[in-house]
Amino acid sequence: MVLEYAIAHIFYSSSYAANAAVGNGYFFWVTLLLNIGLCTLDEKHLRNHSINTQPIGAAWLVPVYIFKRSKHLQDGPVYFYLWIGTLVTAAIFSI
Repeated sequence: MVLEYAIAHIFYSSSYAANAAVGNGYFFWVTLLLNIGLCTLDEKHLRNHSINTQPIGAAWLVPVYIFKRSKHLQDGPVYFYLWIGTLVTAAIFSI
């Protein structure tokens, strides 16, 4: 959400307008693209280390990707729960 505010302040001349735009959800795409981009980079990183990423699937659906990645790599679902917790926390604070 910090990145959303930073980008909003670039597009709007006043802080009030930028904060209102973020509050109205005009910049939700920033967080969405950041999550998808990081998952795509992670998938590429795994492939570079000769790890088969086909069972994990596409990186555009972030929580599914994180869950399948943890199962495939036998890491445990900690990152999945952390992502869900962060999502819930962001939703609570945005109300």
